[in-house]
Amino acid sequence: MRSQLSKVAPMPDTLRHSDELAADDHAAIAALIHRETTSFRNLDFDGWAACYVHAPRTCSVSVTPGMGVTVLRGWEAIRDDMLEAMAPGRTPCGMTDFRQENMQIMINCDIAWVVYDGWMRSDTGSEVNSIETTVAERTSEGWRIVYASFAHLRETQGAPDRIAVDGSGHLLWSGPAAADALRSHPALTISHGRLRARRRDWDKVLQATLARAGALHGFFQHRDFFDETGAPFRTPVVMGEDENGAAMVCSLLVMDGVTYVDIDPTTDLKRRLAASQAIFALSPGQMALAARIASGESLTDAAVSLGISINTARTHLKRIYEKTGVSSQTALVRLLLSVG
Repeated sequence: MRSQLSKVAPMPDTLRHSDELAADDHAAIAALIHRETTSFRNLDFDGWAACYVHAPRTCSVSVTPGMGVTVLRGWEAIRDDMLEAMAPGRTPCGMTDFRQENMQIMINCDIAWVVYDGWMRSDTGSEVNSIETTVAERTSEGWRIVYASFAHLRETQGAPDRIAVDGSGHLLWSGPAAADALRSHPALTISHGRLRARRRDWDKVLQATLARAGALHGFFQHRDFFDETGAPFRTPVVMGEDENGAAMVCSLLVMDGVTYVDIDPTTDLKRRLAASQAIFALSPGQMALAARIASGESLTDAAVSLGISINTARTHLKRIYEKTGVSSQTALVRLLLSVG
């Protein structure tokens, strides 16, 4: 019996050799993924192509919020797409820097699958976070990619004043512009890592709306909401007014399993006001005043900005109330930012 066990049990040198081989494979796969992205950034088509299995089973899946899902099946389709993307004069994505973090590599015989977090910066200054998956095969030439997918998260282009929070309002991510804006924001601040309003009554409104948004972070919860409304959860948060009567406003959007907070909700204001003007038949003068109020100005400041008297501003506001059916600036801002 002792003799049989000695034949079955692996010797220490065998275990050490197995561990070394596994470490070598992990290092080779990580290097492969890094080399593929580096070649893409450097517009080195040959270097990029050498990272792939050239076979019909090779597949590429790309997911972005703006363009949806793109699937390329077979090496020829993938090759042709990248040849065009890397043609002279082209700069696909404009990638200038990238990171690959939290890499989880699992190997079973000659197949490896890898999940990791990606980050890139483009030549426009925008930053993109992604979740990426790679499947690699061991070939006679080493490890090669047979499946690659990425899904973009938290694209900052066009939303410099946007932050991301979890279901409890804890800060997950903030761009440089948003971080700077929060330091001097009249209504919002980050306290102990959590988004809060600067006054208790404002914060009560903010936290209640964040909780509503957080309840939809799950895919199927948000899918149910989307099916019922035809759009993702998006809502203005009118927290209240300051001592001058200016509305304190931000906007929430549930996407990517997080809540995005636009601390300057006027980014999309022009489109919403155009819809409001059509719906409520606002005159040009009323429209101009409504835009100033929705942008966070008090009635007095809005009158000064528009070069009209405070009495004229009050007359415009009264008629806006009559047309919209609201009776306060806070309710008016909430209505205007909800339209469209």
